[in-house]
Amino acid sequence: MTIRLVYIGWGAALYNVPARDLTDDDFSERAQVWKESKIDETALIASGLYKKPQIEQPKKDKAAKDGK
Repeated sequence: MTIRLVYIGWGAALYNVPARDLTDDDFSERAQVWKESKIDETALIASGLYKKPQIEQPKKDKAAKDGK
């Protein structure tokens, strides 16, 4: 299950949208309802309740950083 949008809404919610991180499955399961309500990824981010997840960068080994 891949997180598509991270919830940052502090308890606030949109109608027909769960107040939690959203997965690809959420988008698939709710596609028709959200289409009728004109809800898409752009609208969810614009609401201020969701953001795209940060892509984690691999951490460098300290020894590699020091050149050892």
